[in-house]
Formats: sequence, structure tokens, C-alpha cells
Amino acid sequence: MKCIALRGFVLACCLILAHSPVDAAERVRPPLPKPKPVLDAAPAPGFVEPEAAQLEEPKAEPETASVIVLPRPKPERGQTPDPVPEAKPAQPQAEAPEEDKPAPGDDFASCRTELGALGARFTIAEIPAADRKCTVVNPVRITAIETPAGKVDFPGAPVLNCIFAKRFTSWVADVAAPVVKAHTGEALAAIATGPGYECRARNGDTTTKISEHAAGNAVDIAAFKLEDRLSLPVANVARTDNVESRWLMALRVSACGYFTTVLGPGANAAHAEHYHFDLGLHGKSGNYRICE
Repeated sequence: MKCIALRGFVLACCLILAHSPVDAAERVRPPLPKPKPVLDAAPAPGFVEPEAAQLEEPKAEPETASVIVLPRPKPERGQTPDPVPEAKPAQPQAEAPEEDKPAPGDDFASCRTELGALGARFTIAEIPAADRKCTVVNPVRITAIETPAGKVDFPGAPVLNCIFAKRFTSWVADVAAPVVKAHTGEALAAIATGPGYECRARNGDTTTKISEHAAGNAVDIAAFKLEDRLSLPVANVARTDNVESRWLMALRVSACGYFTTVLGPGANAAHAEHYHFDLGLHGKSGNYRICE
């Protein structure tokens, strides 16, 4: 009996020793941290939670008034229908009143006033009835031109249209008279010209176009007369050994700035002894000039 009790005691001690290290380790091990409560995940930066879409109420479309067209009542038997009224034609709108335009006589009078202010001495010319096929607008007959260098007479009394007469007067007063006096020391006393107006074709050839002379739009100069000398013919411009040729050429070249056509000795046989000046239009633009 003692042996059995001893064995039981030893077995109990062994079991106690076997469990004691485990309990000691459990007592030494630190306690585990309590799990943290799970929080809602923070939204990523820049993320905006979409709002609930707000539904707009559809707008009510405006109701269009509907027109009910009733049929015309049918006429009873034996009754004629009422006539349909005819549409009246549209009346034309009243035109705006035109601006008052000066009468042709007023235009002519103003041109003659300007011509006189430039220094021209003239009378109103009349075109012969036989020359009605040649038209000269506002014709004047030049008898003299007052210039800063003195009065210049026109023994030929050329008939010119008023517009050409103004241009010719300006050339005589601004260029011809001063140039002659500067080169010769004497005043220009007179200029020998043709008749100005002539109802004819160019160069007297009936097969060519109508001349600018037929409209009083041209003048021919044959000679220049100084106060104390005889007339100096334009033909002398071709004589380069002659002292007059220099200022005669100066007058010819200066005329190219005043007129659209300038012809003289050397241009052709028809102008071998005189200068021809006119304001004819050349080319499509009318700005082309002939200076020969």
C-alpha cells in the first residue's frame, strides 16, 4: 500500500512540474493590444462626392392659339354668292424730292466768272448755224490775258470752250509770259494763234476722227511777239543754233503739265510750224498724255 501511495505522489509531482513552465511563460508574455475600432475611410484628396441630381421640372411650352377656319356657307339654290373683293394694287412710294441742281446757264456763268478772275479778257462767242454738228460747250472768244508780266494780246481772237480757256489762261499767266521775260528781258506782248474752234477732222483729213478743235478744246500757236521785236515763229525751236530755241523749247515742255496733248515741230509734218495744245482724253483711264 505504501508503494502505491508513493508512486501516486511522484506522478502528481511530475504533472505539476510539467505544467508549471507553461503557466510561467503565459504570466510573463505581455498582453496583446486591443483592436482599434474600424473608422470610415477618408475620401481621397480632390474627390467630391456627387450631389444628388436635381431634376428640373420641364417648362411648359407656350400654347399657340389655334384658329378654326369655318367653311363659308354654301349659297342656297337660286342665290348668288357674295363677290370676293379684289386686292388693291400696292401704291408706289412717293419719291424723295431731288436736290435743286443749278441750271446750265448758271454753270456757264460761274465758269466765265472764274475765267475773268484768272485775267482773261473775252466775249461770249456764237457758233454758226451751219456748224451745229460740231458742239462747243460754253464758247468764249479770248482777246487778251492780264499776267504779272504784263498784258498779252491775242490778235487771232481764238474761240475756245470755257474750261479749256481757263487752262490756257493759267498757262499763259503762270508760265509763258514770265519765261519769255526771264529769257529775253522783254515782256511778251502778243501770241499769234489759229481760230481755236474749227469744225473739221484731225489734221484736215476727212477720213480721220473729229478734231478737238471741233469742240473748242484746242488751240494752235504760230508765233510769240515781244514788245520791241518782230514775231518769233515757233518753227525756230528746231534751230538749236538760235538763241530763241531754248525758251521756245521750255514753253513746249511746260505745256505738257497743263494739257493732255502737246505737238510741235518734229512730231509730224502737220505740226512743223506751230504748237498744238488740247485737252483730249487718251486711253481707257483718260490720264494718258501725248507730249511730242
